[in-house]
Amino acid sequence: MANVTLKGQAHSSAYRTILRATAIVGGASAINILIGLARNKVAAILLGPAGIGTIGLLLNLVTTVASLAGLGIAMSGVRALASAADDDARSHIRRVVGTLTLLLAAAGGIGIWLLREALAEYVLGNVDLAGQVGWLAPAVAFTIWSAMQIALLNGLRKLRDLAQAQVGGSLLGTVLGIIALFLWGQHGITAYVIAAPLGMVIIGLIYTARIPRRVKTMLTTGQTRREMHALIQLGLPLMLGGLAMPLGLLLIRTILGAQLGPAALGQFTAAWTLSATYVGFVLTAMGTDYFPRLSAAIYDHAVARKLVNDQAEIALLLALPVMLSMQTTAPWLIRMLYSDAFTPAVAILHWQIAGDVLKIASWPLAFVVLAQGRGKLFWGIEVLFMSAMAGTVWLLVNWIGLVSAGVAYFIAYTIYWPTMLLVTKRIIGLDINLRVIAPALFGLGAITLIGIMHGLTSSLALIIGALLTLASTTYSFLTIRKRFNTIRS
Repeated sequence: MANVTLKGQAHSSAYRTILRATAIVGGASAINILIGLARNKVAAILLGPAGIGTIGLLLNLVTTVASLAGLGIAMSGVRALASAADDDARSHIRRVVGTLTLLLAAAGGIGIWLLREALAEYVLGNVDLAGQVGWLAPAVAFTIWSAMQIALLNGLRKLRDLAQAQVGGSLLGTVLGIIALFLWGQHGITAYVIAAPLGMVIIGLIYTARIPRRVKTMLTTGQTRREMHALIQLGLPLMLGGLAMPLGLLLIRTILGAQLGPAALGQFTAAWTLSATYVGFVLTAMGTDYFPRLSAAIYDHAVARKLVNDQAEIALLLALPVMLSMQTTAPWLIRMLYSDAFTPAVAILHWQIAGDVLKIASWPLAFVVLAQGRGKLFWGIEVLFMSAMAGTVWLLVNWIGLVSAGVAYFIAYTIYWPTMLLVTKRIIGLDINLRVIAPALFGLGAITLIGIMHGLTSSLALIIGALLTLASTTYSFLTIRKRFNTIRS
């Protein structure tokens, strides 16, 4: 009986940890969402769909180069910090990660400057944009440095500092970016892109400077090289996996731009940004809290399986009401957050929201691969996902036009989730349970129904969507409360 009680208390503690982390980091993400939506609204009004498309393309380019130059050090750094034996080891890792990041940030910035003409010609399709691409060098360097700051706060479990740094950095970056657009209009797009990571770095410096430096012994030059080599050896495959997404998006944007024109890029960027933003409060909390805990327990398969199922269930329960409300109000939200010119983005968003159900269900499984440091496997799965998405866009764009991007997103996740189920079954013996599958299936069914209703009549879609959102909110609340009551008893 005592053993059962202790297990129940441990399970209750795990649930509380997940909810606490989601509340802290998710709350910060919610604020960042509002800040990002305000930033996008101003940019949409000042620049229109074509300008938003250019911003999306440049941001995508910065992310791709930063991912390549960063060598996955941010992710390997989190894993190393979470697994470190003591404060002295963590201090050594922090010092090595900082030094290595400084070198990589400089290399990334210099690299994009030297390759500016080739990137402008072969990626953006316009060599006249070489100067604009070259001035993205600071954005690449700041993005790499900011990722390191987040990794330090994340790996050391400084959740409140991390949340505050992200909100402060997002706010400062937004203010600087909007000022640039007001001052220079279309010519301020590059400064707008630089402003976001610059704001994160400035505020991040304040919080990382607070971390105590407990170093009892100094590393020799040889030891430092070995530590750097270990981080790169782990980070390189993770970088290749992480690179699949921005490279795939660049390819998709190239296809859409070539077939449908620059305005279509703006529509895609609007839908993609909104889809990525509204579920951010769950996914950010997952990466911030769940990944370090899973990394520490990944070789205890029983504990790891429980962590995965608990995280997947809570992520779905928290996200479902948000996803249903987004599906219900998508036509009005797009017009409110952007402008009437972005109405075509609604069709993409409807499909993406359906894909987001599978995305949230599969992400806890993907972290199992990362926590074990199986970078090559992670890379292979990510390439499969983006190949499926880009290939579907290429096949369908001439048939169904812009909506092909949304359909491709959904199809890619119908492949990704079962693949992750098979992989985690093999790695840790995971059997995903009914309390995870049930909300996922309910969400897919409800989102599909609301989407069909939007195709018939928006007023009926609004009524049905509101009822389903209320039902999912009630279900989520009662289910979480039932879990706690069951654990206590």
